[in-house]
Amino acid sequence: MTTLLPVFDPYDYGFHEDPYPTYEWLRRDAPLYRNEALGFWALSRHADVLAAFRDAERFSSADGVSLDPTATGPHASKVMSFLAMDDPRHFRMRSLVTKGFTPRRVQALEERVREITREHLDAALQSDSFDFIVIDFPDPTNYSLGKLYTTTFYKAVARHLSAQGLMVVQSTSPMFARDSYWCIAATIKNAGLKTYPYHVYVPSFGEWGFVIASTHEYSPPVTLPAGLRFVDAKGLPALFQFPPDMAPLPMAPNRLNDQVLVRLYDKDWKDISH
Repeated sequence: MTTLLPVFDPYDYGFHEDPYPTYEWLRRDAPLYRNEALGFWALSRHADVLAAFRDAERFSSADGVSLDPTATGPHASKVMSFLAMDDPRHFRMRSLVTKGFTPRRVQALEERVREITREHLDAALQSDSFDFIVIDFPDPTNYSLGKLYTTTFYKAVARHLSAQGLMVVQSTSPMFARDSYWCIAATIKNAGLKTYPYHVYVPSFGEWGFVIASTHEYSPPVTLPAGLRFVDAKGLPALFQFPPDMAPLPMAPNRLNDQVLVRLYDKDWKDISH
């Protein structure tokens, strides 16, 4: 009789909800684990992991530290910065960054951060509506996070948007997760808002998508502040144009009682990882 061995899939929702039984099995029965479908090896015992961290020749980070294909390969350091470097490059870059994050430097910023927070928060609490709302949540990798991308949530946010206000929503990548992106756009529209999807190239993520939403008509500004290095008014209309491989798709909205987005997101990124 054939015995089916457990599978360690870091994209699996069941693993996200309760990873500890999987960790226990890996340490006990598969301390050196191979996932053929996703193409990775995994060490699970502390001593082995520690030894690997100290052996950059055999366990290099230079090709990336993620299964995301956009952050894997010789270009990985352009996406992941010094996380995808070995010494001496890693040590040199980390030394430059570390100086700005010592306990003393962080503590010196605390009072100013509190002052700025109080200033903006006190002003916001005086009003029940806002002229600009930015929504940038973690991607909908599970049903708990998926609730933050539902018609119910966007309707609740819309109640706090002023008559002239705009809302912008981080909406994953229309290139790598096309179905998911257009599902989010459809969900916002189904919540009663006018939607204006756009995409930009983010150096650390690649092609990424957002949705501007409002209760009124919107068009890109014809002028921008002086001194901007990477964008100008002439180029703004192109952000709202999508090439064929990212073109709009008819998608059902994501609802609390039917979180289609979570399933779409899972399929989109698994397709990419394969």
